[in-house]
Amino acid sequence: MKRLKNAIIGVGVIAGILGFTTQAFAATHAEQAAAYEQKAADLDTVIAEHKAMKKEGMTDKTPMSTKQKMEKHCDALIAASAKLRDEYRSFATWHKMQDKEEKGK
Repeated sequence: MKRLKNAIIGVGVIAGILGFTTQAFAATHAEQAAAYEQKAADLDTVIAEHKAMKKEGMTDKTPMSTKQKMEKHCDALIAASAKLRDEYRSFATWHKMQDKEEKGK
């Protein structure tokens, strides 16, 4: 009898935790969308910094090997940041859609 009681209590606790977790995630779609939009904006800043660095960081006296390394560095960061930014924007769009769906729109 004691085992049955402990099992029932355990199942109740787990069900309560799962129910709370589901509600916590479902209630924050708008917040998650805003967070992903902020992350995308931050990456826009990184992209702009590296585009400017690529243009302004070298002079005529800069050795060709240094220019190539710098361009490779900036191009890689720009490409990776742009890809991640686009992913964040798609996540934000999805969370906005989920938020509207939950609100019945």
